[in-house]
Amino acid sequence: MFKIPISVITVILLIGLHFKANAQDEGEQFFNTICIACHTIGDGKLLGPDLENVHKRHSEEWMIKFIRSSQMMIKEGDEKAVKLFNENNMIVMPDNAFTDEQIKSIIAYIKSKSGVEETAKGEETKTTTIIDQQKQAPSSVTASKTQIQTTDSKPVTISYETGEQLFDQNCTACHAIGKGTLVGPDLKGINSKHQEEWLLKFIKSSQTMIQSGDGEAMAVYKQFNEIVMPDQTLTNDEIRAILIYISNYKETASIETTEIKTKGLADPSLDEKKQGGSDLKAFLANPVIVIVLISILLVIIARLSYTLILLLRMLKR
Repeated sequence: MFKIPISVITVILLIGLHFKANAQDEGEQFFNTICIACHTIGDGKLLGPDLENVHKRHSEEWMIKFIRSSQMMIKEGDEKAVKLFNENNMIVMPDNAFTDEQIKSIIAYIKSKSGVEETAKGEETKTTTIIDQQKQAPSSVTASKTQIQTTDSKPVTISYETGEQLFDQNCTACHAIGKGTLVGPDLKGINSKHQEEWLLKFIKSSQTMIQSGDGEAMAVYKQFNEIVMPDQTLTNDEIRAILIYISNYKETASIETTEIKTKGLADPSLDEKKQGGSDLKAFLANPVIVIVLISILLVIIARLSYTLILLLRMLKR
């Protein structure tokens, strides 16, 4: 009987462990670059759900589809996707251009971190804060980013409507317009703060600009607690459409409400006078009513005349 030497088995096991470790390292890089802005592993809910033991709640196949495009699954009516969307305040998770293998590496990293910091009583020992974890993105992330596959987008119309749709799909999880800071800065007036060329580069890859030493990018990064903004696969025209939407953003609901309130406060006495005048015209337009009124008036005049005649006779006596 053929026997495999122990040394060969050991080498095979070491190779397997090496590839597993590499997958986890790559997953850690992607998690700290893309996912950490909205998710934690065991530190509670952020913008999105806590991902601790997420591999036990969903199949790998389902997670690959969901991570790549959660909105597509929601539109298709996937029950789990719709439930997650509703549970997390309908915040849109941006689509990701990861390959299957890259998503699997992220899942492997999450799996390796799930439950590691639990004590015997089931309590969690938090050795770092969320912001500390976000600051720990490795310097080798840039090399990994280039491996993310991108797809050529169809030509888009640079318009307010297109920008609104793209903003809702890609930006609302971390940014607001005129409502204050969320994870990232409030984008109101962003067009006047930075040049378009700079914004195009920064939105596509803020970390590339930071690592190249761009002063404005580094200032924004430090101002917002060094939270990594995920790279975007948007085209220049798509980004321009978003910038048009931000520049011309108006809260339609608020405007309509203000108009309604303004109408309600516009001197109600004027409306009452107008209404009274309309009612009088309608009343006098009826000929029967007019005849009755004239008859009553004639009777009153006749009575007054008779009374006046009697008074004059009494005075003569």
